[in-house]
Amino acid sequence: MGSRRALFASLALVLVLGVAVVGVWLLRDDDSRFTAAASLAPEETARITWVDWAAVRHELDAADQPVTSLVRAAFEADLSSPSVLTGRAEVIDAEFGFSPRTLDWELMAQSTHGAVLLLGLDDPDAVDRVGTALSEIGFTRPADAVGLWRGGPTVIAQLDAGLSPMLQYAVLFRDRRLVMFGDRAQYVEEMRTKFLDGHTMTVGESLAAAGDPVAAVHLVGDLACTSLSMHHASADDQEAARSLIAEAGRVNPLQGLVVAAQPGGGLRVAFEFESAEQARANADSRSRLAQGPAPGKGGAWPFTVEGASSSGVTARLDLTPTERYAFSAISNGPVLFATC
Repeated sequence: MGSRRALFASLALVLVLGVAVVGVWLLRDDDSRFTAAASLAPEETARITWVDWAAVRHELDAADQPVTSLVRAAFEADLSSPSVLTGRAEVIDAEFGFSPRTLDWELMAQSTHGAVLLLGLDDPDAVDRVGTALSEIGFTRPADAVGLWRGGPTVIAQLDAGLSPMLQYAVLFRDRRLVMFGDRAQYVEEMRTKFLDGHTMTVGESLAAAGDPVAAVHLVGDLACTSLSMHHASADDQEAARSLIAEAGRVNPLQGLVVAAQPGGGLRVAFEFESAEQARANADSRSRLAQGPAPGKGGAWPFTVEGASSSGVTARLDLTPTERYAFSAISNGPVLFATC
């Protein structure tokens, strides 16, 4: 993991010039790779999904594996569920100039208006290779260095009908070692402009509390309360949940939520609230909910709770999986201890 941190630290010192980028990307002492990448997402982002592919390859000792073997191993280790690139990884590897085998990281930023896929690469030449690949695929090259590469559904379908529509349009930020993809040309152009103007996401306390995860799902605002809510459960499970919540104590609405798979196999869930007092109370109540029955999840949680704490406006649960696919299980609703 040290070599990866050294790489990001070196990136942080680069002064980026020209029309492609504004400002300096600084990795502060309290930044992780996750928060540094999230800070590049559009300011309107309500949901982030993250896979640190360099960390996945390190965790699985799979740096030299073919992409199909890597994706299979990542799935079995429950580290790839947030990715949009694994379904046709072999085609992406062959055609686009990148894949889980070579990417540094992958981050999907979704809002109520659209979504963009941000891909971190290891050097500017890797971004150039993506541009060459897009030209060969049939994308229309922009006149501007940071203009919109236009592919569209026809170009993508001729490669493989199963490819994600998120790969239809692209912007290449060579000096940032970054590629932005999306499924709607107008939205990608809007997000490109916001990125260049510095209108990017402010990293909240819950996101920062996730640490340096291998994979993660981050939810903001109203989505934090609705995405994993017990409304996704059956009527009987909802009734059971109401009783358990009443017994657990105070449960306040969430301002933010992160479910994060940690290096070495642990899990962390961080909840952000309006106040430190709420965070302290909810560390206790949500810990109790995470150690009792699991309505909507087959009756039992796939982990043990190792610790519950709060800091500032954030409460945190540290978990040890007891079953496979625990990360996937608790990053999709219903999840009782993430209720509002």
